[in-house]
Amino acid sequence: MWSVPNWVSIFMTDKKTKNLSGGGCSTKLEKNENAEGQLDLGITKTNDEVLEDSSASNNKPEPESGTVSEGSKIKSKDWSFQPSESENNRKLLTRNAAEISPRSVRWLWKNVIPLAACTIVAGHGGHGKSQLAISIAATISRGDDFPDGSPCEQGQVVIISAEDTAEEVIVPRLMAAKADLQMVQIFDAIQEKQSDGSVVMRPSLNLGSDIEALGDLIAGLGDVRLVIIDPLMAFMNGVDTYKNSDARGIMAPLAKLAEKHNFAILFIQHLNKSTSQSSYARFTGSTGFLDAARAGFVVGHSPDNDGSRVLASVKSNWARDDTSFSYEILSEDVVGECQDIPFIEWLGKSQFTAAEVIAFEVTSDKTSAIEVACNFLEDLLANAPTDANKVYGLAREQGISKSTLDRAKAQLNISSERQGGKDGKWVWKLP
Repeated sequence: MWSVPNWVSIFMTDKKTKNLSGGGCSTKLEKNENAEGQLDLGITKTNDEVLEDSSASNNKPEPESGTVSEGSKIKSKDWSFQPSESENNRKLLTRNAAEISPRSVRWLWKNVIPLAACTIVAGHGGHGKSQLAISIAATISRGDDFPDGSPCEQGQVVIISAEDTAEEVIVPRLMAAKADLQMVQIFDAIQEKQSDGSVVMRPSLNLGSDIEALGDLIAGLGDVRLVIIDPLMAFMNGVDTYKNSDARGIMAPLAKLAEKHNFAILFIQHLNKSTSQSSYARFTGSTGFLDAARAGFVVGHSPDNDGSRVLASVKSNWARDDTSFSYEILSEDVVGECQDIPFIEWLGKSQFTAAEVIAFEVTSDKTSAIEVACNFLEDLLANAPTDANKVYGLAREQGISKSTLDRAKAQLNISSERQGGKDGKWVWKLP
């Protein structure tokens, strides 16, 4: 047992009793004021007597569970914080590393686009993002080599587009890219059965609720190598695309689906209007999208200003992130009225990095700071009013100053409203 020296005293003005407890042990100390205004802890034995008692206690029976004595061991089940089996319905499952067979990363396009994962290509309009996706799809449909000579396994491609029509844009571009049209599936609609047995056709896919239907399509086709979603933000109904947790909530199940069926997902995304020269910060919406993707690229004009464009790596979790390719956009006539259809002509590897491509875009962009701020606010507030503090925080991340943001707010006639009474938060709302 532990002992307290007989010279210990605590100055107090009244009599108190205090219980000290923890992990099943309890000690009661009674404190009595003595004549000199000092406190007696109720321990009247000398140290020698305490030691004698302690020695004698060694011959006593093992204490019951819930008490503590010198030399005793307390099992984890004795502690109050140990949950009982009836209370704990979840278990952490692990695998021993020695029992796991290692394997190499699986690639759709070696060191560029991984299989069983998501990749994002972002850029401003007119730089050929969608045409790049079409060119890659055409290569897969034929089973030809990729532009750097990497071998390509033939397979089916699924294209889900919100901005381009199949008849006027997608199919003519596939033809210009020499795709095998039999190997390409183009999304038309979601067929949804109602509770009354009727069937309705929904023209738009929702990545938050239709992932099971997408999985059924992939499983039914059987040999899908690539799914193109163009653009990513068009299929985010009901999702706060500037919220990291919402972004990851969309990306995680898609990555699991890609891993299950061993195909790649290629997202097309726009760059925001920020003047930041950080390529990572230029992707529209939360950085959670790019964080969750295993590879990300930007497209833009070549900094040598020769009229070509560059596809440059921003990140690659499974390969070097310095991959860049040069390309130009040409056009040709295909069939019937489909004339002057653009297609990608690959020019080989490029020396320029993503940072250099973005820096060139920023210096050559004549858009004013106020226009950038206005575009930012219109995109952010398009779906619903937004917390004012969140608006300022996201603007700061995009390189937009507070004064510029306030001027853009006034120019757009954005109102500030308090939600939730006098203790509620201020939100910004488009007129």
